[in-house]
Amino acid sequence: MDKLKWAVFIFAVLSIVGGAVVYMTGQQGLNRDSFFVAVFGSLTFILGLSLLTRTLFRKQNRSK
Repeated sequence: MDKLKWAVFIFAVLSIVGGAVVYMTGQQGLNRDSFFVAVFGSLTFILGLSLLTRTLFRKQNRSK
């Protein structure tokens, strides 16, 4: 259960960081530099989501 709590915490932090980066990019308008920043923010969110789902599925497989 401890790993699950850490996975949820890391996912929340990465989601907030990724969302903030994408939001700030939208405020500035989309140019070449902000496009790469938006991609980085999206990848940060996806990384957090994949970490969370991988941890959840690993937890379910062990409990069977």
